[in-house]
Amino acid sequence: MSDSCELSMLLPVQYTVRQAKLYVDALLWRGAAGTNAARVLPRIHGGELGDAVATRGPPLELVFEFLSAEAARGARDATIRNFFSALREFYRYVDDQDGDVDLVNIRAWYKEWVEHQYQRVRARKLNERVAYHQGKTVASLFARAMEVPFVSMATGTRLKKPRKSKRTLGLEADKASLATTRAFGGDLLDIVSCLSFDNCMGPLPVTVTLQSNGSSKELWCGLQPASRVRAEVHAEALKVGGPKMIRAFRSRRSLHPELTERFKVINLRTSAEFLIFIAQTGMNNAQALAMTMGDFRYESILDGYALRKYKHRKRGEVEFEIYGEYRPHFERYLKFRKQAFPPGYSTLLFPVLSRPGIPLGRQLDITNVRRLLVELGRPFVSPQKLRGTRVNWLARAVGDNSLVADMAQHDVTTLERIYLKPNHQVAAVEWTEYFGSVDRSVQLAAGPGS
Repeated sequence: MSDSCELSMLLPVQYTVRQAKLYVDALLWRGAAGTNAARVLPRIHGGELGDAVATRGPPLELVFEFLSAEAARGARDATIRNFFSALREFYRYVDDQDGDVDLVNIRAWYKEWVEHQYQRVRARKLNERVAYHQGKTVASLFARAMEVPFVSMATGTRLKKPRKSKRTLGLEADKASLATTRAFGGDLLDIVSCLSFDNCMGPLPVTVTLQSNGSSKELWCGLQPASRVRAEVHAEALKVGGPKMIRAFRSRRSLHPELTERFKVINLRTSAEFLIFIAQTGMNNAQALAMTMGDFRYESILDGYALRKYKHRKRGEVEFEIYGEYRPHFERYLKFRKQAFPPGYSTLLFPVLSRPGIPLGRQLDITNVRRLLVELGRPFVSPQKLRGTRVNWLARAVGDNSLVADMAQHDVTTLERIYLKPNHQVAAVEWTEYFGSVDRSVQLAAGPGS
């Protein structure tokens, strides 16, 4: 590997016009891993980071070949970026120690880095789950790049998945959990009703109002209101005509918008619909995000419908089941999706409308709903918690774990190990039934004469 400043290992992901290019071989220079991505190239070309370290080349070449192969196989950009982000954390530590990584000492450096990460956990400078996921990601990256077993990298370290304790749900805690989930559902319905297609494409601002606490949020879709534009405020104070170009631009964006200019409100509506869909169907994130459009046909079942995709001369398989009350809401969403996304834009049931300059095909991100509810002082319930609440409610209502596991698309062992939580009410009923079945003479307390 030469000391040339010309980098060639560009991370195989899509970039926007605003995003800095990420080069794997930038890690040949000490200090590059801890430098802001936008400043890495200028610092390398300016000589601030010195010369490239040739011995670092072989591991980075293998990593780049592996990431390129993953991208060719269709791995998501987010997955590849996560690999690279964890790799930079590893090399940042190596740089801090003035060390160099090669194929001989890579396991020793990895073991030392993991120990350092867990020392930071003990000092409360790093979350234990973050340390575990970073360590696991780097071990997986090196193991797969060098084509060696994962355990050969992780053995000898204290890398271990943090235990997740299950707290027993008391009566009040269970009520609070269900009440929070119901309130969250009501907030999602308010967001959906405020973001009809006509409202999304109407005059700015688009306002979202929650009935639960009466709070509201004005969404300007990237446009600044007149009160925040210094030129217009200054012109108003001087009692002269405001800047014509600024007002003409605002008028066009507000009254005659293009679809891509309203991507923020379109995606907010889609994210809210996605969370409602998760709560209704019980699907996990990956399944719901991968769900594609089709000619859905409804088949009546007890308390709801099974939806199939119509296939010519063939009865399609059941895609998911919904409650009867959800059907009109789901059909309204399908109508909204048809209006908001041009024909042929995406086959996904829950796509993302990209703004100009952003590559197509991004995965739906529900953080926009989280930010909105936090700003309005309302609780947010993650898809995992929504699914867990649904599964636990079904388990208490049905009383048959094998049936609930089938409904949740799990085996019984996974259901009981991960999803089900101990419940105070269920335990009280079980103890009552047990003592009711025991001979009463055994229950009598010992007393005088007996």
